[in-house]
Amino acid sequence: MINNILQVLGRPDVAGMVGFYFGVVILVLALFVRDLDMSRPVKIASIILLVSLSLLAGDVTVYLAVIFIVATGVTKSDFLLKLAAILRGGEGAKSYFDYLKELPFSKNLLKPGVAALRNGRASLETIGMEEVVLRYLERKYGTIIKRMVNVGKTVLDGVMATERGVVLIEVLFDTTEEAVRDALDKLVKAASVYRAKSEGDVELLLVFGTEKKPSIDVKRLARNVEEEYGVKVSVEFAEVSKLIGG
Repeated sequence: MINNILQVLGRPDVAGMVGFYFGVVILVLALFVRDLDMSRPVKIASIILLVSLSLLAGDVTVYLAVIFIVATGVTKSDFLLKLAAILRGGEGAKSYFDYLKELPFSKNLLKPGVAALRNGRASLETIGMEEVVLRYLERKYGTIIKRMVNVGKTVLDGVMATERGVVLIEVLFDTTEEAVRDALDKLVKAASVYRAKSEGDVELLLVFGTEKKPSIDVKRLARNVEEEYGVKVSVEFAEVSKLIGG
């Protein structure tokens, strides 16, 4: 009996139908469970659907096309981010696509971690921790954050779209006074570039991903930046160990 079942499942048309339904189930979950980070399940479901449809088609040309599309989907994060935004829907998705159209530096991107490694300022471990913090922020604010964005000559950890404009984000694990000031200077420079090329509002967000408290009064420093440059600055604490443990 088991051999018969395996033989049936081994047929391309049957395997294609099973895979298709399985992929649809995952996409439905991504559509309705909006509080979860579904980017990885959506990626898997998309690949399953493509492969399943190619099996159902039973055509060599379709097989080759699917290989190309799957390879693109695996390597191009922009494709997956757009797909996730479509599935989530709502104001978060609308803001994300408006941001892609209007952001003056949206086409000048680097792969996550590449710029950091080139500059020698971060390890792979740090990049992984940054990703944990950014995903936490995505769940908290119900939107999608663009990673490693070039703003002029500045590379930011993230840029988040809002109804009024964008939020420029830096994630810090170094709590020394020098590191905090450097991060704020970087955000201010990026804000000036954005303001020169766009009419949308810009806000700055400095996020600490460690339990160690900064050696300087960050909120006071943020207020000074607000008064001097006329830009809103927010400070958040998102300890990675608690985010992973939770």
